[in-house]
Order: sequence, then C-alpha cells, then structure tokens
Amino acid sequence: MRSTCAILFAIIGTALATAQGTSSPPVPPVIHWLRANAVPLQTTDPEAPLDDLEPLREIVGNAQLVSLGEPIHGSRDIHLLTRRFVQFLVEHLRFNVVAFEMPYPIGLRFNEYVSSDHGNSEDILVDLLHLDKVHLIRWLRKYNHSVPPKWAVRIYAIDVAQIADPDPPVSFLCRNLPHNAEVILKQIAPLQRRSDSVCMIPTSQKDQTEYQEALETLLTLFDRYRVALVRSSSRDAWQSAREHAVYLQQAYRFLRRSIYAEAEIPPDVLSDMSDEIPGACKTLLELLSRNAPDAASAVRQVLREIGEFASMGRRTSESIGEYDLVRWRETLHPICNRAVKFTMSKPTPRATEARERARDMALRVDRYLELLLTRRRAIGEASSSRDQSMAQNLEWIFFQEGRGARVVVCAHNGHVSRRSRWLGSAVHSFGGELDRWSSVKPLVIGFSFNRGPPASG
Repeated sequence: MRSTCAILFAIIGTALATAQGTSSPPVPPVIHWLRANAVPLQTTDPEAPLDDLEPLREIVGNAQLVSLGEPIHGSRDIHLLTRRFVQFLVEHLRFNVVAFEMPYPIGLRFNEYVSSDHGNSEDILVDLLHLDKVHLIRWLRKYNHSVPPKWAVRIYAIDVAQIADPDPPVSFLCRNLPHNAEVILKQIAPLQRRSDSVCMIPTSQKDQTEYQEALETLLTLFDRYRVALVRSSSRDAWQSAREHAVYLQQAYRFLRRSIYAEAEIPPDVLSDMSDEIPGACKTLLELLSRNAPDAASAVRQVLREIGEFASMGRRTSESIGEYDLVRWRETLHPICNRAVKFTMSKPTPRATEARERARDMALRVDRYLELLLTRRRAIGEASSSRDQSMAQNLEWIFFQEGRGARVVVCAHNGHVSRRSRWLGSAVHSFGGELDRWSSVKPLVIGFSFNRGPPASG
C-alpha cells in the first residue's frame, strides 16, 4: 500500500521541496506523509527515458487491468503524464490493449490506424474530437510497426455517451445475408429513419418504443444468424459488428435517460429559481435572528451555503452532491413544519405573521432544493447506466482478447474510481462495478494537479 500511494502522489513530490518557506504556518500531517513517501518524477516529457517510472513495475505486478484516471479532459500536462505511463506499461510490462473513454466507432478507427501496415493513414485522425490522444495514438502505431505481431497493441473504446450511425452493423447483415436483406431492412426500419434525422433520439413514446424494439431486433439477428454470418465473413468481423449493435443499445439507453433528466427538471426552471433563493435565504435568516435566535444559529451556516450556491447559477447545478442537498433540506425541515419556537411570549398577530413568513421562505428554499435533488438523482441514474455499460465493454474486451490480456484504460477519475459514489450521489463508477462483480480487478492510478489553468494540446 505504501508504494502504491507513493507513485500516486509522485508528481507533487517535486513541488513539495520548493513549497517550504522560512516563515510558513505549521505543516499539515498529510504534507509530512507526502514528503516521506512521494517518488518524484524527473519529467513529463514523453520522449525522455522512462527510468523514473520503474517503481511502477512493483506496483502493477501481475495486474491485468490498470486504470489511469484524469481529473479533467484536455489537460496537456495530465495527457503527457498519461502518455508516459502508457508507454511504460506497453514497452516494459507488455500491456497489449489500450482502451479509451471514447465511443466504440472511434475506437475502431483508431485501431485501424495503429494496425495499418501500408500508406499514411493520418486521415483517420482528422476531425476527431479527442485531439489530446492523437500523439499517443501515433506513438502506438509507431510501436506496433517496430515489434513482432505478438506484442502489437490493439485499441478499443468503451464509452457510450454518443449516439452512432446504425449503418455499419446493418450493412454487415445485409452484405452477408443478401437473400434476407429486404426483410432485415424492413424489421429495423425505425433505425434507418432516425439515422436520416437531425435528432437520432426519438422524442415521442411511440417512436421510442419502435426504436428500442428495432435495436433489440438488430441484436437478435446477429445471434440468430451467427453461423451463417461467421461463415460468410469471419468470427472477428461478426464480433466487431455485433458489438457495434450492442453499443447502439447502450448509447440509446444512456442518452434517453440523460434527456429524461433534462426534461424532468428543465435547467431554465432552476436558473429562474436561483435568482430568488439568495434573497429568500437572507430574509429567512433575518427573521430567525430577530425572533428565534437558537434556530438562527442552527441554520445560519446552511443558509449561507445555499445562498452562495444559488448565486453561482446553473453552472454548478450539475456538480452539487446529493448528500449536501439532503443535509440542507433536513436542516430546514423544522422551520417548514412550524417546529421552531419563536421567542414572543404572546401569540400576537405580528408573531404569527413572522412565523408564517419564515415558513414561507423556508418552503421556497426547500422546493428549490427538492428540484435540485430530483434532477441530481435523474442524472445519477443516467450516469450509472453509462458506467455499467463501460464495465460490460471492458469485460467484452477480455473475452475478445483472452484472459491473458493486459489492458490499460484511460478515462476520467470519476469513471475509474473503485468507489461506488461520484459527485456525492449514488452513481456507480465502472471501476466500482468491476470491483464488485468482475473477475478482473482494476488497479487504479489517479492523476490530479494543485493549481493553474489546464493547457490543451
């Protein structure tokens, strides 16, 4: 455990020595621990020797799955570190699969690029959104051309956050089952209609049902005609096309739930309410301070937190944790339920008015928190669906490559984490999913940074 933690904090180890000041305040215990355990890295330059990453050999050991997490997508320095780690795992520990947090079809194009033995296939990289990965992909292609085929690296993509054109798996079926092509096209007609549409996700309940049934039919056809399809193409071609069909189902399930989360509580509603909440919190605190000092002391900090959060607008509404929302609501419940005793000795009209006005303000804030919580949980369900699919896709990779495969995954820290909760909500990360039920347990290495803007490129 000690060596594992040391390498996780390696990059900040180089900064600790320079952070010491002659008149600095007492150093927290965690800093003492880091100074004792951190293994400084010599450089982030991927062209430099990899000797400083040797401690990684003992940490990884015989692990078949290593997950490299990043705190933010597009950070240049984090990308350079990730590239160095991948190069070490591939060159020194013979990892033979690299999986990215990208849609399945993009992974197919990347794999074609690194596996190509002829011509310049740079056009495959054009117009891809994952430009921070391009340099690593180019290095993998160069590596593959320099080693025996048994050591070549293959690329997969495991994410399902983007809908894809259904034409590749449909064309595969029609091409290899020409006598059934007309029937096949009729059975999956809803997919073809949506592929020509600006919005590939159906909006009406009827269209959603038809689309879902067409996706299930598409996958059923791959299984029903498996023998014929493998005979007329190959096992690998059938597996790849079938997985594309699986991806369509996974992406549709995730995006449909994401759209539901947006529709459940429209962002504009929250944005409009956010403008009122800071004032409501201030008014409520003033009423309590004058009429119920004990209650004011109990809720003062929470009301400040809520007011500050609401004043930041929708920009932060996706990142608020479920536990904070529940804690805030529980703190306000006594006011909402008239359980707070006001200090007036007689129930005068003024006292009653103050109590009811305080309750009205508390209910208004509580309604805002309730909407945030509903939205947060809907987003959590969609995110859990996404990560469950990513975990299933990693299992499929091991099925394809065999249990002797060694896989390195590059994804966001929130996905690779083994913790089952993310952003303070009941969101199952794919790292947590694999840790719970997969026979291949991930070794997680997370990256982070202290300060400064992330630089892309």
